[in-house]
Amino acid sequence: MRATFKKSERLCGKKLLESTHRNGLAVKVFPFILLYNQSTFEEPVPAKLAISIPRKRVKLAVKRNRLKRRVRESYRVNKAPLYDLLEQQEKQLAMLLIFVGRDENLDSKLVNKKISSLLARLCKEIAGDNQEEAI
Repeated sequence: MRATFKKSERLCGKKLLESTHRNGLAVKVFPFILLYNQSTFEEPVPAKLAISIPRKRVKLAVKRNRLKRRVRESYRVNKAPLYDLLEQQEKQLAMLLIFVGRDENLDSKLVNKKISSLLARLCKEIAGDNQEEAI
């Protein structure tokens, strides 16, 4: 699998975003919250992601955009285990990643560490849900 983050992997559409925000299950690793729910897409992608860095939390647009770039890069690098698990279980997820911290000066290493632990927790939850369904 190539480590890319294409347009087809980005969560777009007001209805899908709102349903993910309202009805999604949460995985938390400070300073991020990942809301996700199972969905179906026309494109053959296992997951779609939207990233939200609120202006209330990070005032300057330059810092918000830098943080978004770092999050996208970290997701792109660390998404392979999640995609493998979702393809194995034949599921599709809609995910919304929200920044809830105050420190906008997060370096790339810390963002990478937090996103990788967040995705690992998500994989555990998905694998746990699948085991419960089998019982």
